[in-house]
Amino acid sequence: MGQKSKAYTTSLTAEMQKADTDVNRCQQFMIGIDGSRENMDKALKVIEPKMKAAPAKTFAELAKTDAEVKKAGETYERAAKELEDYKTKFAKTIGEAALSIEGAQTVIKNFQAYCTEKEKSANPLKKKSLAKSLAVLTKASADLANLRRFLGGIIDVQKQKGNIV
Repeated sequence: MGQKSKAYTTSLTAEMQKADTDVNRCQQFMIGIDGSRENMDKALKVIEPKMKAAPAKTFAELAKTDAEVKKAGETYERAAKELEDYKTKFAKTIGEAALSIEGAQTVIKNFQAYCTEKEKSANPLKKKSLAKSLAVLTKASADLANLRRFLGGIIDVQKQKGNIV
């Protein structure tokens, strides 16, 4: 049981790390989305009162004469571009994270099937090895369930905010 079990454990570790990394990337892009929106809101708070104070002027006209408005406009444009970039990256990474989670789930399923088969014909002296493999599976399954829940929460939050469909 040793070599094959070790191979499954190594494969499972790699898949779990990949899934964890992909879910964390989603979280980083979510933070980027929120930061971009916050920067856009801050810029609008500077622009809006000045535009209301000079209703006859366009933004371009006001930006020529008011450095603060010009700077806020540039900040808004940069944040809007970053927002779109983060949204695109977030959507792509959601798919990658889902695939990584499913990859880890497949390894868990195959490893469980292997352990179940070995359990039927296991040498009583090797029960300790089987117990270690089952402990690895139990922990991996719990960790994967947590990653799946966390990713689901990230997706739900971004759907509520209108960042993804």
